[in-house]
Amino acid sequence: MSIPATVASDAPPAYAGFWPRLAATVIDACLLFTLFLPLALVGVVSARLTNPVGHDPGAVILIVVLLVALVVPFLYFGLMESSPWQATFGKKALGLRVTDAQGRRLSLARATARNLAKLLSTATVGVGYMICGFTHRKQALHDMAASCLVVRGGSPRSRKPGS
Repeated sequence: MSIPATVASDAPPAYAGFWPRLAATVIDACLLFTLFLPLALVGVVSARLTNPVGHDPGAVILIVVLLVALVVPFLYFGLMESSPWQATFGKKALGLRVTDAQGRRLSLARATARNLAKLLSTATVGVGYMICGFTHRKQALHDMAASCLVVRGGSPRSRKPGS
């Protein structure tokens, strides 16, 4: 008798702690930096070329660079964590996924809320990130605020039919 390959497990998920999450963040930061540099360069060159003669384009360049630096990561994390992958490239490389408290895929609204809540983790001088090493489900402050989990396992858990 063969056992079906996709049997739902009632075991709790393996939560991802501080170090794997930090490593994923470093991978994502490197990726975002390589994306940011050319985008910022195009913005700076465009601002210099379209600037009227005699005016300092510094303010325009600063605005372009700040917008790119804020918008690109925000879109990256929100879209990737609400995608079928449930992970950024860094999390995917380390076999991590972001889920809601019940283990389901995040909606774009929840992924966006989680990323906005990272401001709380940052405002605590990083303590909000570090607490994931000490909480029961290894949640950082922004995970708690958005009712999310970061779990090990590159693909969603199999579910019993009808559940």
